[in-house]
Amino acid sequence: MTRSHGCSHLVYKAKALIYDTTKAYSIDYDFTFTKPNLIELFGEQYKVKTWKDVYIIVCEKLYLKDPYTFNKLTTDDDMKARKGRYISSNKEEVRKSHKLSVADIYLEINLNAKFICQTVKTIMEKCNVDINELKIYLREEEINE
Repeated sequence: MTRSHGCSHLVYKAKALIYDTTKAYSIDYDFTFTKPNLIELFGEQYKVKTWKDVYIIVCEKLYLKDPYTFNKLTTDDDMKARKGRYISSNKEEVRKSHKLSVADIYLEINLNAKFICQTVKTIMEKCNVDINELKIYLREEEINE
């Protein structure tokens, strides 16, 4: 894809990035400009469409695995946002919230892919779950040049 931005001499060409859709990626990978297709957590697979789906499913499964430890995240200082919290038992503390289906806990879902991945990694570590338990498979994308 070629774009001209105001001046005829300024032309930017988007880089075509190709991802292996059969490879399992770690949460540490740079997922910029990617879309998830499937995650595997604790040996179970879950179809996903967005990074928000990844965030919600991981949080629900971690809650089910250890509710006590997950509940502690609702008061953990590392889960504080500039305004409010990323995880809270109080909906008013979360700007754009999603209520977990398994508990009265709310997640901030107005986050980009990179921040969701960082948050998921932090949550997994705080729940004493090896980040390698989570495998992420990417969706095939059309590449326009």
